[in-house]
Amino acid sequence: MTAITDVVLAHGREGAVLLRSVIAYPSMMTLDVTAQLRRPLLDGPGTRGHNAPSLSARTSDSPSTGLVLFGLLFSDGSRFINFGHQEGHGTLLSLRGSGGGYQGQHTFAVSLPTAGRVEAWVAWHAASIPETMTTLDADLIRRASDFARGLWD
Repeated sequence: MTAITDVVLAHGREGAVLLRSVIAYPSMMTLDVTAQLRRPLLDGPGTRGHNAPSLSARTSDSPSTGLVLFGLLFSDGSRFINFGHQEGHGTLLSLRGSGGGYQGQHTFAVSLPTAGRVEAWVAWHAASIPETMTTLDADLIRRASDFARGLWD
């Protein structure tokens, strides 16, 4: 079996975003994404907990570190994003997330990609990361799903 692990999706002067893993299941995949600050963006009293980046709009309460924007584009034109609802975009299903110590993690679920490629898009303006695209091999992910077995019928 082949895995996609520890792909640097984007980095800037103040932070980096990594795709820690992609796990393929029979009809879907999960993506573990981590955002890491190089150093605190805030100093002083009252900043505890506000230097953790967020990959979920529901948990982002820190305008200083901001929301890390993450999205996928499949070869067939399907688009998925990690926040809100935009016309023509599906929303990545949020499975879990956490943050602290200048790091935020989130696990998303989405359908298996169509054959070809997957473009992973990231932007994190608070960490000086402009919109950045990384190409992933959708065929590799689809082949990995062939090894997955359901627990129940």
